[in-house]
Amino acid sequence: MFIAYPCVFKELPDGTWRGDFPDLEGCYADGPCFNDAIEDAIEQVRLWVRARLEEDDDVNLPGVTDIELMKPAEGEVIRMIGATVYTTDSPY
Repeated sequence: MFIAYPCVFKELPDGTWRGDFPDLEGCYADGPCFNDAIEDAIEQVRLWVRARLEEDDDVNLPGVTDIELMKPAEGEVIRMIGATVYTTDSPY
């Protein structure tokens, strides 16, 4: 399954980047540069969704906030982060 959620990235005072997923409680990414934070975000959203799917077959994943309705604060960058998620019982 392919899934995508918005992630809000911000450069921290030490020059590293952090990304937070408003729709996914406790899910965040970080990296020494913006591109690395994006790569980590892809992995983190995949792991977050996969963990929820493996916990319960009838899990309802959170709705996806419309990125067009999001208003970034100064210095924030919003990107849709997508990942293909496979569960342990997936045939692929």
